[in-house]
Amino acid sequence: MSTRFQIIQTFEEFSKIREQWNELVQKCDSYHAFMRHEWFTCRMNHLDDTSLCFVVGFRGNDLISAAPMRFTHEKMKGLPVKVLTFAASTITPRSGFIANSDTDMADLIQFIYKLSGFDILLLSGLDEQIQSTEWIKTFLNNKDRYEHLIEPARQSPYLICENNWENYYNNTLSKSFRTLLQRGSNKLKRAGSVETDNITDFSTLHHLIPDLVDVSSKSWKAKENTDLSALPQVVSFLLEFSKMTESSELWELWTLKLDGKIIAFDYYLKCNTSISLIRTDFDLAYRSVSPGNNLQLTILKDLFEREGIWEYDMGGQAYDYKLKWTETVRSHISIYIGAQGLYGKMLLRGKKSLLPRLKRLVGSEAKE
Repeated sequence: MSTRFQIIQTFEEFSKIREQWNELVQKCDSYHAFMRHEWFTCRMNHLDDTSLCFVVGFRGNDLISAAPMRFTHEKMKGLPVKVLTFAASTITPRSGFIANSDTDMADLIQFIYKLSGFDILLLSGLDEQIQSTEWIKTFLNNKDRYEHLIEPARQSPYLICENNWENYYNNTLSKSFRTLLQRGSNKLKRAGSVETDNITDFSTLHHLIPDLVDVSSKSWKAKENTDLSALPQVVSFLLEFSKMTESSELWELWTLKLDGKIIAFDYYLKCNTSISLIRTDFDLAYRSVSPGNNLQLTILKDLFEREGIWEYDMGGQAYDYKLKWTETVRSHISIYIGAQGLYGKMLLRGKKSLLPRLKRLVGSEAKE
């Protein structure tokens, strides 16, 4: 039986396949809370720019493949480019296709490639370490008609919480960092009454939102207008997602209080035995007592003590402060595919030819 493809662009259409979507994504190696139907539902409700293009494939009445995509306009070498890319947001750790098998994935990619309305198909934020990404690379390399370019993307630190906490703390963390953590812990204890809470119920989260927004507005992100007070749509997004998935245990909030006042918090997505950091903020007025490090220390110790082996995904980029906790990183890639039209192919060829020249230029400057 051949695959029947459908393009979904409305909430009403998308809501009809919730159970099928979640059943399918749980079979995939890209599975996490941010690939579930609820995550994209909240995106539609709060971050929708009316350019969504969710491609879904059915065999009979069974959902066998899905690509959460969107159209966007960007610049490449100063030229306007219509891009079809994943419907990720700034708080989405990584992206990917959803498919029942390699054959279904191939059919999905071929259908997407034939769509009109874009110059470049951009598969960004692919986890390079999973099998499906390797398969996509092999598929594209074996198909001459898919002219493409693969670029390295962000490196996201993560930690496998195995063995035991004492072994990790004493043998993995450097002596200088342990000293720094101890000083921060001592300063915090001397500053007043310390309380750390792990919150998993929506009613408490909802009650704390004003406090969390206040903390965020006093963080370093306020200078860049990326604090939560400047992003009410993100607050609404996370609130709705938390409410929808409370019974599924797909998130948890950690708060650090000093004398009853929240001075730092972390919001995580949870899936099986993995948590991914989505949002973290601390009040700069309390920087001297290391609120970020103290909260992370508590969370990591808790993960080591939980049943099973947990993965702690720090997300984002491999900044120095994250690499003090772990040297293990998850590599991501972005794949640019030129559309069937001449313009898209010319853009991709221009990008390909520019990169080697830039590398040669950087290399020659480094030698001088």
